[in-house]
Amino acid sequence: MDFSCNKKIYERIIDKKEIMPYQLDVWKWILKANVDLGDKFCNPVRSDKHGDCYLEEFKGIIRLVDWPDYHNYGATLHGSSCLDMIQKIYSCDFREALQIAFYECLESKLQYLKPLTFVPKTNVNKSIGFFIEEETRNWSKKDLLFWTEKTGITVKDLEEEKCFPVKEFWYTSKQGRYVKDVPKTETYINIIDDKKKIYQPETRFWLTNFTNKHIGGYSDFYFEIGQPKILFLTKNLKSYLCIKNLVYNSRYTPNEGMLLEEDFIKKINNQFDYVFILFDNDNAGIKASKKLEKQWFEVTNNNKAISCNFPTKYLEKTYINTFGQEKNVSDAFDICKKWGIDRLDIEINEIKKAIVDV
Repeated sequence: MDFSCNKKIYERIIDKKEIMPYQLDVWKWILKANVDLGDKFCNPVRSDKHGDCYLEEFKGIIRLVDWPDYHNYGATLHGSSCLDMIQKIYSCDFREALQIAFYECLESKLQYLKPLTFVPKTNVNKSIGFFIEEETRNWSKKDLLFWTEKTGITVKDLEEEKCFPVKEFWYTSKQGRYVKDVPKTETYINIIDDKKKIYQPETRFWLTNFTNKHIGGYSDFYFEIGQPKILFLTKNLKSYLCIKNLVYNSRYTPNEGMLLEEDFIKKINNQFDYVFILFDNDNAGIKASKKLEKQWFEVTNNNKAISCNFPTKYLEKTYINTFGQEKNVSDAFDICKKWGIDRLDIEINEIKKAIVDV
């Protein structure tokens, strides 16, 4: 895609407030396509064959959602606003991006544009009209290779936790569009109560209508007499199953960056002596776990919840996953895939011993 743009001396300095009502129009100009919120497209500034990117509004900002190949691109692309993207494309600063957005994209057609107004999210039930349905299939050898090799996870574990391989899925988007997908790679459905998450490990595409009410994990809690009551709170089904199979109490959150319902925090706080928040060991995971630790303290006024992580040096270690891709070691599942579940047991014990005197 051609992003050439001649540098010009513009008439005046543009303020951010002049751009914000027309963000979607700026995105259309960047992408050279008449996209709407939720429409899928290929990311124009990286190699993207799957076309799983889309735009989503968050607190008044229309941001790029780009999960595939997150470790290589996520920090710089996922969550970008239209102005962030212009800065990346044209290697310019924020002020220049404002000028380009206004004079190159908006100025000549402002009279024809209708400002985009957002309804406050507090007045919107995001689940209305947004459903996910699926047709499941039998487990294949490749499914089992992905989930069970070195992890201790079994098909029984997966099905008890309501995780199944998917033949096809369909959903109604938040904009009311009906979308059907017959995936070309292994795809799984993960169900919590009445909500679902679609997950494709090869492309890292996911789609969910989970909210912060949907805490994963159906296993019963087990308490050893005379020992501290400990819960490991992790960020996904994969890591949860690995930790649970080492006979630790565990649950997983809808996603790494989500704050939790206060009722859940109070309930768990009353049940456990320690809650280890164990997310990815990269910057995003550590930041998210500290944010949740802070929320926990504000709700309970105690420090039972403790942000922790596996050694960050593991991020330098990689393994080749089931799909032939190189992946960084960042969570409990990765540790198992790299070194086996016995190594995870050692690391979990190290985390526990550093804080709990047992």
